[in-house]
Amino acid sequence: KHPHCKAILSKQQQQCRSITTQQASSPPPIQHHQQRRLTISRAAHLLNSLQLTPQQLCQHAHNLATFGEHSLHLNAYVKLLPWNDVLQQAQLSHDRITNGQRKSWLDGIPVTVKANVAVGRWWMMPHSSSAILMEERDNNDNGTATIGGDFNHNSDTEEAAEEVYESDIAKKLLKDCGAVLIGITNMD
Repeated sequence: KHPHCKAILSKQQQQCRSITTQQASSPPPIQHHQQRRLTISRAAHLLNSLQLTPQQLCQHAHNLATFGEHSLHLNAYVKLLPWNDVLQQAQLSHDRITNGQRKSWLDGIPVTVKANVAVGRWWMMPHSSSAILMEERDNNDNGTATIGGDFNHNSDTEEAAEEVYESDIAKKLLKDCGAVLIGITNMD
């Protein structure tokens, strides 16, 4: 609808195609109409054949998400994980893949999770329900309540990560299957 956005998107799509082509120099033969798309199946095949690393794939996905959030102001993410957290997950996937211990076809594949799904230490409770569900007493003696607070500890320490609830689907997707979390998407 907006000419400026179309131009930016077109330029980004061209950059994505060139990055994907550079990262996977000799992809397996595929049908002509699929050459423009990197599907989960194709990405998993490229990861398994070591033609593409989880780090490269996750960097590409993280760059696209960052571009959408910062340049296009899409507001698609409640939280976009820092690159170092994504890289750490991708490195663990890469180690498993190169050692022949791949957890599943999703191992090393970047994913996002909707904000209403608890994903351990990265979980951000949706704002609409956080005021209702969480009430924290302040430290002064008058007993007044303040709304909000660090309800999920959202910390990088292992101890805090164990205290935070993680849904079954997040556990299956991230821990059991080895998918790499890029961010938490908005509820809108």
